[in-house]
Amino acid sequence: MDNTTKEYLSLISNKRKSVRTDNLTITSKISEDNKNWSDIEVSDISSGGVQFCSDKSFEKEAAVWLDLLIDPLILLRHNQLHIQAQGEVLASRHVQNNMSVYAAKFTNISPASETELDMLIQHMNDKFDSEKSH
Repeated sequence: MDNTTKEYLSLISNKRKSVRTDNLTITSKISEDNKNWSDIEVSDISSGGVQFCSDKSFEKEAAVWLDLLIDPLILLRHNQLHIQAQGEVLASRHVQNNMSVYAAKFTNISPASETELDMLIQHMNDKFDSEKSH
């Protein structure tokens, strides 16, 4: 990811009030109709929403469905964390070629998924802080 993209992601991140991390990348799927799915690269996730890169265009305020699979190696557990949520696109920025960066808030996510995401993010932030101090 180039510096312009990183700066934009940071700008959007700082506007949100949820605990978040940009210390991992999750490749996931998105749909506007809950039937036709496209791959996206999630670069920032919180219990409040996601930032992602896509070569597909999404309008501001578009309703989207997200299907997120987080690898068990990241989680230090045996099964994947599978999050399914509905969301709304809040912002976008064209970054290169046909790629854009989007911010989307969750509009419908289960309380259990919110809790799991908060726990994952706390674990990742603790791990990142620990690695920085060594």
